[in-house]
Amino acid sequence: MRENVEHRFYLIFPLVADKYRSLYNQAITHLLNNMDEFLGAFKKYATFSGRATRKEYWMFVLINFLITLGIMVIAGVIMQATENGIGSLLGNIYNLVIFLPSLALSVRRLHDTNHSGWWLLISLIPLIGFVVLLIFMVTDSQQGDNKYGPNPKKSQAPVAPTVA
Repeated sequence: MRENVEHRFYLIFPLVADKYRSLYNQAITHLLNNMDEFLGAFKKYATFSGRATRKEYWMFVLINFLITLGIMVIAGVIMQATENGIGSLLGNIYNLVIFLPSLALSVRRLHDTNHSGWWLLISLIPLIGFVVLLIFMVTDSQQGDNKYGPNPKKSQAPVAPTVA
């Protein structure tokens, strides 16, 4: 009886594994294709003027989260193996490196919704500040130009060829 159950499991598992392998490959491909959004924040690491699209901001947040998760795992392994605080040093260095680009990108994202970068200070108010900023960050771009610059979505739109 037990052999029968195991046999069925091995017959079904490759089908499930193939289904999830395809999903995994699509997710990894999507992340790698959008790595420009993450690296773009470093190219403009101290640029607090201009605007940033939702995609640019949220891809940066996602990739930053995944990198932070990886660093936490590596730091935990290092701390378990060496029993000293060198693992947390890795996380602290990454936080210092990412601080200015993430601050500048957040300000540019607020500019895209026609809000001043000073609105970031509302995050100092517990819970309410987080909710307000979250609403600002998920709001679509203000259509057209605003006082912070031209709409970045316009410059990304593909140009249709003209027929002569």
